[in-house]
Amino acid sequence: MDKKLKIKNKALLVIFEFGIPPYRTFLLEYFFKSFDRVKFIHNEERFGNFSVAGAAKSPNFRTIKEISFTYVNIFDILKSDVIVTTFNIRKIHTWIFCFFFPNKKWIFWGKGLGQSNNFVVRFLRKTLLKISKGFVVYTKEGKDKLITMGYPLSKVSIAYNTLKIANCELTNDEAKYFLYVGRLQKRKELEKVLYELQFIDTKFLIVGNGDLKDELLDLVDKYQIYAKVDFLPGVFEEDKLKKLFSNAIAYISPGAVGLGVVHSFAYGVPVMTSILNKNHGPEFSYLNDNNSFLYEDDLLSQMKLALSDEKTRQSKKKEAFRFYNENLSYQNVINAFEYQFNKLLNETNHTRS
Repeated sequence: MDKKLKIKNKALLVIFEFGIPPYRTFLLEYFFKSFDRVKFIHNEERFGNFSVAGAAKSPNFRTIKEISFTYVNIFDILKSDVIVTTFNIRKIHTWIFCFFFPNKKWIFWGKGLGQSNNFVVRFLRKTLLKISKGFVVYTKEGKDKLITMGYPLSKVSIAYNTLKIANCELTNDEAKYFLYVGRLQKRKELEKVLYELQFIDTKFLIVGNGDLKDELLDLVDKYQIYAKVDFLPGVFEEDKLKKLFSNAIAYISPGAVGLGVVHSFAYGVPVMTSILNKNHGPEFSYLNDNNSFLYEDDLLSQMKLALSDEKTRQSKKKEAFRFYNENLSYQNVINAFEYQFNKLLNETNHTRS
């Protein structure tokens, strides 16, 4: 940013549903630099012991069906001028304190307030929407749902779930392979790609770590497709990722897609996935027929299309990169929170430096 918002004599508390995601570092650094006092409450789940300045690990207590509660010191709440919480109905600590401290400046952050329509969830949703002073949602669809629930438009801002990718560029090197980058998980349904490779002459590069690798190797052996599949361990360096994506025909994940969409679009690579999968992350909403190869249950036909119709593939590449440029810049995330802070805190307490 050319100009940074500096909020004088104010304290910010951020309550995470899990641990601290490493890909959020750019945003947490912004929080830390903007407020005089900042604390990040987390429990290390999913992201291990990754930490940043201001982080405070708290004990987590599990119950049933993924319901859990992370300890939050009420004095941290009392001392905070603004509280950002990554709302999750199953993570009680992300919303229960709103009922005890309804006059604090609560900002919810996440997909929305859930889809369940049972009485308890409806009551919680209605009450929490009244208490909250703002909501930062991942997608336009999430924003629209809040508004249909009667939530004021002025309280909502969109921060697409994204990454800070410094070397983003519309790459256009020789297309050599279909690509998957990420954890080797069952929900990605990579076995479907291996099956289709029996009927098409192309290569598939799988980049990532996970317990599923042995199962995938067994399928390569079963289908006798050794020459068509290569495995690489997880890659995290931006320059290496850019090189991998620059030679990709498409990023392919028949099952759930997530932040891999952001990396793919950052380098102008279309995504190939099924629209029928119910495990997609919010990033699935970034995909459309203009920037991706979407299908119901015929993966092979889309792979053949990507290989045979270069004009279509190039058009999708440009649209993928355009979507990234217009919506997924990390600065847009910062702007969404800055809007909330400006709205909630007295402008006389702000200075620009």
